[in-house]
Amino acid sequence: AEKGDRLRADLFAALGKVAAGDAEGGFADVERVSRRAKDDKTLLEVLDQTAFVSYRIGQVGAAVASWELALAVAPKNPDLLLNLFVIHEETDPKKALGFLARYFKLAAGDPAQTPKFPELRLRETRARERLAAAAAKEPR
Repeated sequence: AEKGDRLRADLFAALGKVAAGDAEGGFADVERVSRRAKDDKTLLEVLDQTAFVSYRIGQVGAAVASWELALAVAPKNPDLLLNLFVIHEETDPKKALGFLARYFKLAAGDPAQTPKFPELRLRETRARERLAAAAAKEPR
């Protein structure tokens, strides 16, 4: 706030409420802050920070919702796709693989992203194996 970035200060105050256990009040404040975002870049930062804090404190549903909203604002942001892959990797491999496929397609020509590919290909294989194992258990 002292630097003149009132929006960011209000965002972190709202996220502090969430982290302190007042999820309802904190998320209501985040929503008010997001309406004050002057452009998509600022809104993206609000949503991304909200998702990150939500995820860290175990509010996975709020994190997913925030990152999906952020993806609607910035559909070509590979980091958002990667975050959504990670958050769904264990619980919903099919959904996770969808986000990962979009990530690979988008990040293929980005030198900042390609170093991640080997590890992500291994994780992709594991997710496909979990998906196949779940399908094999389903009654026919």
